[in-house]
Amino acid sequence: PTINHHIQRIARIVRSLGDFARLYSRQRVSTDLAKIMETTLELVRYDKNFRKIKVRTEIGTIRELEVDPDQIQQVFLNLILNARDAMPEGGDLDISMRENGDFAEIVIADSGEGIEEEGRDNIFDPFFTTKGPSGGTGLGLSISYSIIKDHGGSVDVRNSENGGARFTVRLPVDNTREGQES
Repeated sequence: PTINHHIQRIARIVRSLGDFARLYSRQRVSTDLAKIMETTLELVRYDKNFRKIKVRTEIGTIRELEVDPDQIQQVFLNLILNARDAMPEGGDLDISMRENGDFAEIVIADSGEGIEEEGRDNIFDPFFTTKGPSGGTGLGLSISYSIIKDHGGSVDVRNSENGGARFTVRLPVDNTREGQES
């Protein structure tokens, strides 16, 4: 490993810590989650590593939610990029959104190797990573978890029956008061 390699890694960590620190300066507005997902997918389509990944979407009707659109996009982007990293040789990425009772449910499932059981308990911990020293900072899922919790939601991860990881994000449909108390 070169000095430049280590400098780039430190820069990524500092940027991620900056994102973590900005987590609480938010502005919530009435937002269409489907549009956020569409914009996020447009961003990643330019990534050369997505050329080998088949993206399938099933977007149902979800009423607009009071969320910070930038933070929710950050969550979607983190989950999609992690799915990409789990499928270096290509695969399938299935994304679905629907209203399920009192929640908007967003599922992002990949056809990678899945997540080892012992790692699943720590996956949302800061600095936990399965990508090794040259991979991620271990902050993406931790930040995503904090954002979803701050919006009154939950995020769950499990392995799919057919292999790969399956992340389910649930955000309350009536979330105008969630996370707004000081």
